[in-house]
Amino acid sequence: MLSGMADSPVVFDQPWLLLLALLAGLPVLVRLWGRRHGRHVPWWSLTLQVAAVLLAAAAMARPAVRIGRRAELQWLILRDASASTRGQGRHELPWPGGLKRQTCLFADGLDQETAPDATATAATAPAETAAVDPSRTRISPALRLATASADKLAGVVIRTDGQFQDDDWQQAAAELGRSDLAVVVVPMDSPLPDAAVRELTARRRADGAIELDLSLLSNAHMNRLVRIVRERPGAAVVLERQMQLLAGEPATLRAADRSSTGDAAVYRAEFATPDELPQNDSARAAVLPLERRAAVVAAPSAASAAAAWQALGVPSVSLAAADAPADPGGWMSYAVVVLVDATGSLLSPAQRSALATYVREGGGLVQVGTGPHRDLDDRDDPLNQVAALVANPFERQPLRVVVVLDASGSMAEQVAEGNQAARVKFDLAGEAVLSLRRHLTASDSLEVIAFCDQASTIYDSGTTAPDMAELRRKLADVRPAGATDIMKALAYATRTPATPQRPGLVILVSDLEPTTYEAARGRDLFDPARAAEMFADKHLGLAMVATAPPGAGGGEIQKLEDLARRLNAPLVRRDRLTGLAEVFAQFMQRGRGDAVRSGQFAMRLLGRPFGVAESAPAIEAYVASAAQGGGASAAEVLGLVGGDPVLARRQVGLGRCVSLATPLGQGRNEALSGSPWLAGSLAGAGRWTMRPGQDPRFTGSLERADGGLRVEVSARAGGKWMNGLELHATALRSAPGGAADRAEMRQTAPGRYEATLPSDGAVSVAVRRKDASTVWQGRLARTCEPEYAAIGPNWTNLRRLAELTGGRLVSSQPAEIRELTRRWSRQPYTQIWALLLAGALAAMLTEWALTRVIRTR
Repeated sequence: MLSGMADSPVVFDQPWLLLLALLAGLPVLVRLWGRRHGRHVPWWSLTLQVAAVLLAAAAMARPAVRIGRRAELQWLILRDASASTRGQGRHELPWPGGLKRQTCLFADGLDQETAPDATATAATAPAETAAVDPSRTRISPALRLATASADKLAGVVIRTDGQFQDDDWQQAAAELGRSDLAVVVVPMDSPLPDAAVRELTARRRADGAIELDLSLLSNAHMNRLVRIVRERPGAAVVLERQMQLLAGEPATLRAADRSSTGDAAVYRAEFATPDELPQNDSARAAVLPLERRAAVVAAPSAASAAAAWQALGVPSVSLAAADAPADPGGWMSYAVVVLVDATGSLLSPAQRSALATYVREGGGLVQVGTGPHRDLDDRDDPLNQVAALVANPFERQPLRVVVVLDASGSMAEQVAEGNQAARVKFDLAGEAVLSLRRHLTASDSLEVIAFCDQASTIYDSGTTAPDMAELRRKLADVRPAGATDIMKALAYATRTPATPQRPGLVILVSDLEPTTYEAARGRDLFDPARAAEMFADKHLGLAMVATAPPGAGGGEIQKLEDLARRLNAPLVRRDRLTGLAEVFAQFMQRGRGDAVRSGQFAMRLLGRPFGVAESAPAIEAYVASAAQGGGASAAEVLGLVGGDPVLARRQVGLGRCVSLATPLGQGRNEALSGSPWLAGSLAGAGRWTMRPGQDPRFTGSLERADGGLRVEVSARAGGKWMNGLELHATALRSAPGGAADRAEMRQTAPGRYEATLPSDGAVSVAVRRKDASTVWQGRLARTCEPEYAAIGPNWTNLRRLAELTGGRLVSSQPAEIRELTRRWSRQPYTQIWALLLAGALAAMLTEWALTRVIRTR
């Protein structure tokens, strides 16, 4: 064991042998004895003899010193901070003092905030929490960090449970292995005691009962009370049982709900009391209804069009928006949903998200009107993601936006609002300008003008998309100073006229400090009439924000009000600069115009959509929209107004959607509402989008097994098995943008067909015949996030990690860790015992040679 490791420049492996240095006194005693007996030993001979003994004693103690590049190298500790390792971060490695290290926490990201520490020990372990998202374990960024820093590291210690979720971690591990760094993998093998609900499946039997299979797994011996509850229709406890779970041994339960009404049913399995990891303590399963029904969700003002969807051919239910489901299971009761929404705001975000999931998993949607379209971000709304047409006035009407910012001396003042720290007024205005990113498209252009007594352009995107990073840098370079001349700023902003293809909008922001240098001369150049003429001549729109406190602004505010009246322009007065982003959003929406186009329009149909023979009546309003999707999920446009699509259909995942971009209600499109064409088109659209009914001859089940999803279907008709069918199964991941996988089903027994598909999270499965008709559908919910699916070490991944990195997988037992740290403690030091031994030998030979020469003379 090395001695003196507290960051000492010199350490000894066998320090007790330094006692041999006492033998250096022997030459001195011999010299004294010789003088008494008439023999003289020269001083240089004595010095060489003592030096030889001291050097030999020091060499025997095996010293090492911190010199050279090795002394500056540090160890990198990569510690898993994901949720599956909760509770294990408190047990830190017994790190030796004097050995430099840096700790990097990883999960779904990296936290390198921990500074290098040369004296850290087990008593100074990192905190249990980290500034990373613990919901996933992604080790590849941490491994690549180690590879990139290889020339600065003595080695890498990886502490993890091996529950990796990134696909490229093995490639990153191999790259680290090629760096020839010393790598040690220390397993985190002391997880919290945890019981998990692995899977809950539900299927409808031939007798109408719903069969439920529940799988449980625990990493420790424990007793848990588990229950299966029917959430809908009608809450009821189906099963409740006390389970004795054994470590690592799966447990299964089977129950049957014989009170099924044939409607869609949703079940939940859960432990009665949650443990320290409640994320994996419950699971849900659902079954589709036997009878197909339609749901109609419409605003009261659109009730006059109710007769249009009576021809769907299935029972229909009218739902008020407040009663619409906010979870996908609620929508499952319906084979098709007709949504009549003229503004896109009828449903809440949760309801829209649930409806979108329902469509992707095989439901049908007929959308009359539009989805949310207040700003650009609404294009990513879940409902817009599954629609065939999405309101898109943004790119259809590109804008030239000119922001005129007051950069006079008064804008350099600092203001404190609420509990926030004081901020420079111009900086607050600049942040509002940057918020325009949410409202600008690549087709728009943006110019920013700063003015005081002069006006100049600080940023102009020209013909390219606005670059907000560049704009931020330009705004940071502005130093407010000087007087305020609004008239000169407006003249500069209107130097370029707008075009019919690109309307212009000028946004003026000023704190209305008086134009002191003009007032001193007795002149006032701000002429509202002249300013209005400039905007009218150049066909530019104007929007103004006056950020003056109440009572401030003097005559300037009256002149701005006069200008606003002349141009019918909005003027917003605010006593503070916060909240300007919302004001800018209103200006942009007004400047771009409403998505609804009003007038008298003829709809041109492409063929006979949905087999309707009647011609479409003239429409009074439609929503400027764009077709959605690409590739196999691209919308098929069926009707146009001019060049704008107004009727389209689309396959979305396992479901279908038809969009008719004509708002109904509130006195709009009344002729269309009562027309035979609309009734026939909605009925045809409903039949096209409607989820196929369950074929009573087919029963199926879904099960996760061997890393995949096993689909099993049995076919029986008239008491006989149906053999030789050509079936295929399609599985769709329920997440937005989830991929679809297809596999041919093989017959494994009389009337029984099986297929295996990739299993990743919640999936919906449709089994279809060769003619594309659907014979069975099912859904398998994800019990929990993958991070919580397995609690404990994944030894396969840990061994593979050690193999690829060329490292060593060690035990987490204290004895082995202490042995490791003993070896690590040597690494910053360079052994010099051989040099000392050589020095001792050189001293001895020198003394012997000199003595022989002198005596010979």
